[in-house]
Amino acid sequence: MIKFGPKLHVNATNDSVSVSRKHNEVKLSVSSADHLGDGHWHISRVNVIADFRGKGLGSTMLQVLIREIKFKRGRIITVHPGGYEGDKIKQFNFYTKNGFESSTLPGELKLEIFQTQQDHETAS
Repeated sequence: MIKFGPKLHVNATNDSVSVSRKHNEVKLSVSSADHLGDGHWHISRVNVIADFRGKGLGSTMLQVLIREIKFKRGRIITVHPGGYEGDKIKQFNFYTKNGFESSTLPGELKLEIFQTQQDHETAS
């Protein structure tokens, strides 16, 4: 497994979070989410270039994205797998492997975030 953590770039505002990873000025991957209000966030993408897929980079970036959303007191994260390449089964498996579950809406997956008292103290 390749370690990606130290070279990740996180950009966070009140309404969005993005995580990216570059190597020799080439963007290897990007993930982003937008705040829809009332603690609900929606992941718009998690992309990893083909040569770096299957090495844990996408999962690492998704976990960093989730951590940032949790820090912002997010309560639920949704995603609609199926993106650009249209391999919905592979993308569905990626998100379920990372803790997402089926939602009540067709084609949507969700992750409920449970905040602890320590999370709230850290964010304050």
